[in-house]
Amino acid sequence: MIRKLQLILLLIATVSIAQAQHNRAGKTPNRLALSKSTLNFPVKANNSFKVQMSPPFFSETFGGGIPASWTVTDNLGAGGVIWEYTTTGATYPYPFDYQLSPINTTASNGYVKVDSDSAIGEQVNTSLTTPAINCTGKSVVHLSFAEYFVQLDVSTGTVEVSNNGTTWTAVHHAEAGLAPDSATANPNLVDIDISSVAANQATVYIRFTYVANWEYWWFVDDVALYEPSAIDLAAQTAENLGGAYTSVPLSQVAPVTMKGKVKNTGVNSISGATALFEVINTATSGVVHNETVNLSAIASGATQNIVSSTTFSPVATGSYKLRMTVNASGDGNALNDVSESVINYVCSDSVYARDNGQWTGFVGIGAGQGEDGIAGNSFRVNYNDVLTSVSMYLSDTNGIPASGIPVYLTIHPQANDTVHPDKNTILATTDTITLMPGLIQPGGEWFTFDISGSGLAVTPGLYFIGFHEDSAMLAVGYSNQIYTPGSTWFYFNSNTLPQSVDGWSHLEDVGYQIAPMIRANFGTTVGIASVENNKLEVYPNPSAGLFNFRLTGNEIKRIEVYNYQGQMIKKMQVNGTSAILDLSSMADGVYQTIIYNQNTRQRKVLMKFTK
Repeated sequence: MIRKLQLILLLIATVSIAQAQHNRAGKTPNRLALSKSTLNFPVKANNSFKVQMSPPFFSETFGGGIPASWTVTDNLGAGGVIWEYTTTGATYPYPFDYQLSPINTTASNGYVKVDSDSAIGEQVNTSLTTPAINCTGKSVVHLSFAEYFVQLDVSTGTVEVSNNGTTWTAVHHAEAGLAPDSATANPNLVDIDISSVAANQATVYIRFTYVANWEYWWFVDDVALYEPSAIDLAAQTAENLGGAYTSVPLSQVAPVTMKGKVKNTGVNSISGATALFEVINTATSGVVHNETVNLSAIASGATQNIVSSTTFSPVATGSYKLRMTVNASGDGNALNDVSESVINYVCSDSVYARDNGQWTGFVGIGAGQGEDGIAGNSFRVNYNDVLTSVSMYLSDTNGIPASGIPVYLTIHPQANDTVHPDKNTILATTDTITLMPGLIQPGGEWFTFDISGSGLAVTPGLYFIGFHEDSAMLAVGYSNQIYTPGSTWFYFNSNTLPQSVDGWSHLEDVGYQIAPMIRANFGTTVGIASVENNKLEVYPNPSAGLFNFRLTGNEIKRIEVYNYQGQMIKKMQVNGTSAILDLSSMADGVYQTIIYNQNTRQRKVLMKFTK
């Protein structure tokens, strides 16, 4: 098995594929470079959902640790790794896991874990058992909890129920369906009908048993028992409107189909129910599109996927989300009738993005001296357009040598989603920016790379945009709130992964379910005012946080931002003809900027408003 890179809590570190390998029991999977300052219980916005169950008659959020009434057992009696309370996640991180989960779990106040990965070769067999729970008078009993289970090879996570503390019935296997070196959704929300064992019983116990030999781990939170309503239709998931994308240029917007998922969490089957889709403009909270969908009959415990018959096509820039509201006659639980998409769909003037703008770590190819490493995203072009520049979020996490690091990107054709990009066909190359020590602000920042001339004219199809590494390893930001399989690629000559083809692999092939923060910029701004003076263009303005600066015929050296008390609150070194200034963390208001070039300086007033 692999001994993964040992990142220390609150310390940023980055290691390449070649460095991050360690043999454990003969198994040596590859790892891309990774860094992040916190290691906690994460969440994936594209595979998580929120469902409010009926009020529980027993619940435990572990906010104060493992209660004294619960029992932790080392089944081997060897004083090894056992269930424990934590707020800081695993000892060593699975590659893409770096956020506390805010969705349908109280992970922020702690949860329980058993961490086989910290056992360093030891066998683990440990159980966590509830106190006796009185289910008398409950004819239907459901068990619910949030879990996150990471499998390496053959570990097991078993949930059992007993009504006497002696005879146990297995009701859930966390490892079921997992391939080696993979994980459940995070959080994976489990809901099980345990009535056959627990209904009308005075002493019901729930037991969580984990068995492993230096594998990964199992996290559990929000354990509850509840009696469902006779009729209870839950709005389980309202899918993100943008699908694989968080921001789409107005020139590339295609009709959007609304999608969702409902679940019958009640006792009885449900007929004649409906689901109302509403597209909400997040700035005004107004409904810009809606449709009511009639649902077919749903058996108790069953789910149903819903697809709208109409589509939504934005006609102006803005931010949108999807709300789904279910309605079933006699529904006894109104708390789970509404679900909203987790990530907003931004129709921008020019930006095409797969990331959500919130970096959760940095990744680098680490190809090594003499290797031409490439990593990046694929983008679907729907209509003829012009690709004018590429923006990328960079950090100096790895350290920048005194000689600097030249950075550039290339654009390649890609036949379809199932084949790798064509490395030998370069449609365009961006300008090169040489990163020097001290150029990048702490925590990283956006850089924009122009495509020389009048840009690249593109026709409908799939295009790959990748950054290059040679002797030094770049640290490129990524977000893990949204992820689309098959959309991110990396290449280097010595790539020997079993999944690789001609040196190309997907990032998920090495455990990275992430979106590198690499964005395609199309055409000129549309629908949002631009300010142009002395060949300096600033757009959009107003903006919710990201301002593009472009200077024709000269280089921007530095941008300084001041509040209206005259205090400098941000400084950004550029040394290029364009830049992205990120004020998304600043309060809404008006800011004064000074833009320096080689011989002169200019002032611009920026208006930052999120609503």
